[in-house]
Amino acid sequence: MAGGAVWVKGATRNSQDKMVQRAKEDLAEVLGIEDMPELVGKIKLVSVTPVTWPDSQLGYLQAGLKKQQGINPGFLIKLEYSGREYTYHTSFSRVVYVPTGKGMPPLPANAM
Repeated sequence: MAGGAVWVKGATRNSQDKMVQRAKEDLAEVLGIEDMPELVGKIKLVSVTPVTWPDSQLGYLQAGLKKQQGINPGFLIKLEYSGREYTYHTSFSRVVYVPTGKGMPPLPANAM
């Protein structure tokens, strides 16, 4: 949607682009390539989907963090690097790397 049109409560194209960039930066750190721009540039966006997460952990319970029920709008982001796919769950302010086969499925974006 052009022009910053709202297409999930609170989200704009700018918020989507920002979270994709943050996911790419996090993946570069996870892979240990953050200081190698030629490799960072090879991280590709596979898909980004506006979703609603059913809890404060964005559908992925992390050790040491308390899970709280509550609807959190965000994105399901899939990235690819060197033939391998990586999944990120986001709100509008944070990204969470979710290992393959882990995490809960999101609710539809309009489930608010």
